[in-house]
Amino acid sequence: MDDLVVIGKIKGIHGQSGAVRVIPLTDFPERFKGLARIFLTNDDSLLGDPYQIERVAYKPKFISVKLAHINSAKQAWELNNLQVVLPIAERMPLDEGSYYVSDLVGLRAVDREGKRLGVLTDVIETGAHSVYLIEDEGREILLPALKETIIEVNLADGVIKVSPWEYADDED
Repeated sequence: MDDLVVIGKIKGIHGQSGAVRVIPLTDFPERFKGLARIFLTNDDSLLGDPYQIERVAYKPKFISVKLAHINSAKQAWELNNLQVVLPIAERMPLDEGSYYVSDLVGLRAVDREGKRLGVLTDVIETGAHSVYLIEDEGREILLPALKETIIEVNLADGVIKVSPWEYADDED
């Protein structure tokens, strides 16, 4: 399932015609309007063939999605808590210098000189900016994702080169 990306989660029904309430888990909720089909998963496996979309309506707290062949509230309820996914190749394009979290997690982090700092294990959203969590042998470095600290991201080589200010290396 590494080749799929989660874009939403079904959290209930909308009306009696078989529409489901989808909580968007994407920075691009507008993408639902342009989709012809979606896939559904239950954390472990893909559930059958793609579901064709008949209609999409944006509500204040969710997106109402009517799927083909789901024609009753009972049928729609059976889809509750499933994840809405698409093939990773269908992710929305990002601006140059922007990356998906899933592409960053797992990158080897090195400093300017190429010294290993660890592996980027998480991206924490703080509101002002993201913070990268880099871990290595029990040590953690929290690095703000700023132009001043990120020198280069090389997805092909699996490396992120950073310029951390004095991190807690002097504690030894």
